[in-house]
Amino acid sequence: MCVAVLCFSALSAQVEERMRQLFFQCGNTSGIQTFYNEANALSSQVALHRGYKGSALAMLAGTKDGVQEKFSVFSQGKEELEAAIKMDPSSYELRFLRYAVQSEVPMIVGYKGQVKEDIDYLIQGFESGALSKHYWFWQNALRFIEKSDDRSAEQWNRLQKFVV
Repeated sequence: MCVAVLCFSALSAQVEERMRQLFFQCGNTSGIQTFYNEANALSSQVALHRGYKGSALAMLAGTKDGVQEKFSVFSQGKEELEAAIKMDPSSYELRFLRYAVQSEVPMIVGYKGQVKEDIDYLIQGFESGALSKHYWFWQNALRFIEKSDDRSAEQWNRLQKFVV
């Protein structure tokens, strides 16, 4: 039993690392499609996996034709991401995923309500030492936040000292 749990944990860590890589490689339709294809195969029983599924769906919406289809796919992604956060509200990674999605969607979509809350939560994570500025994922997250219009100068001043 213990061996099976260790094997599952190692496999899950590899899957999560792959999702992190794919997330930051979504610069074009092909990257988004690859990210979505792999994320869609993940279990919705694991909060982080569900969060990646939701963020992949939200990104996929931008590749769809027609406003109705875009909105439908985006809404599914938003629901998955929110369900994942409900499963694990203290996950910094899930909160970053939601921040990233909310900071990229147009205001008309109406999904920007937690931007300030999420970035403040991430700032707290860096300031408390819960997040490592030396881990490649958080280095990329900080670069993403730096380019975002959805952060204040004060928030960026607090985060800037963690940029490597």
